[in-house]
Amino acid sequence: MKSRPAALAVALGLCLLAPVPVASQPVAVRAVSVAVGAVGFAHTGNSAAGRHYEYEGPVLAVVYQQPSLIASAALGTGSPTLLDLAISGWLGLRALEVQKRGLKVPVILTIGHRRAYTSSKAWWDATRFGVGVGVQWAPPQTDLTVRANPTLSVVTSTLATGYGFAPGAEADAALVLAQVRLGMYLELGYNFRFQVWNINPPRDVTSELSRSLDYECVMHVARLGLRF
Repeated sequence: MKSRPAALAVALGLCLLAPVPVASQPVAVRAVSVAVGAVGFAHTGNSAAGRHYEYEGPVLAVVYQQPSLIASAALGTGSPTLLDLAISGWLGLRALEVQKRGLKVPVILTIGHRRAYTSSKAWWDATRFGVGVGVQWAPPQTDLTVRANPTLSVVTSTLATGYGFAPGAEADAALVLAQVRLGMYLELGYNFRFQVWNINPPRDVTSELSRSLDYECVMHVARLGLRF
């Protein structure tokens, strides 16, 4: 009978010495980054039609990401000053996923606003609402995610009374470089965007101004940030 208390004491001691399960590490799903890039923003309309707001040079940006969403704000200073705001969200089509290879086919919804201005009374701007279908690839056993997609947007401007179309394409890549602390990682990313704006002019303008609001842009942005 005396051996039973001893056995219970030994069992209790083993339980106290046994490793305690550690709570699972939080999944890093959001990221905030600072970014630098280059923009070529060119007028493609009637060269004789009024003032043009072309920009070619560097931009600084802030980028926010979370699963299935990326938002950015970029600013280029000079003459003109360039402001670009963009949000893209995507939803994978389950019927077209190839899970073993890390492939998905997402539907993209995108909103963007671009303004180029020299003063409070001289500017060009456009707001677009678009949709697209792309490919997203996250190779198994890696910390790399790549996405590319074309888009087609409806676009309007405060300078015009009608609407137009804005075809484009974008690509994004993100790679986790290292763990900074528990649940926080250093991430390197790159974003490419090509965008065309075909905007209808005000109805009362003359025929030579019919393409005065048309522009296209190529944008490259590299980012470095924290995923948490």
